[in-house]
Amino acid sequence: KMTVLSSVGDTLLAFSHKKPKHPPFPEPETALPGPDEVSSQDLPFVYGDRYYRYNDPKKAKLYFQGALEKDSGDLRCNTSLGEMALKNGLYNDALEYFNKAIERDESFFKAWYYKGMTQLRLGNLKDAEKCLNRASYSLEWYAIAHFELAQLTASQGRLNRAWEHIDKSIKSNGNN
Repeated sequence: KMTVLSSVGDTLLAFSHKKPKHPPFPEPETALPGPDEVSSQDLPFVYGDRYYRYNDPKKAKLYFQGALEKDSGDLRCNTSLGEMALKNGLYNDALEYFNKAIERDESFFKAWYYKGMTQLRLGNLKDAEKCLNRASYSLEWYAIAHFELAQLTASQGRLNRAWEHIDKSIKSNGNN
């Protein structure tokens, strides 16, 4: 039931309907075509991303790799495979994927962010700082990149710079 009232409490609009006793179930989801059955370049990423978000990285990887067989420079698939390699501690593999994505589009800041995180794991702090600064060129990655930069510069004893980064992070996303 829905009722819209005026400021003095008069009913302006009322709507209601009976709840069905046995609503029909939705149709079951159809299985996705296999990575080798997809003809477009976009769909392997879409399907792979779907599996990745729903915690099936093995299937996701098959779709991402299938897309790279058609276009080895696909920036979204390279970045996703790089993320997967980073999470699995395969840092050199991750860097290769991120570099391929950045080579295709230097303004794909997600790849810059994750490349910076990979460089942090490798202990390449100067390169990490460069990559995270580059990631901060994007509004989407600005707050998190500056948050990471604040931690990095604080760990080096560069506290004034750390304060600048954390201030930028908070001003960009106060919930961060």
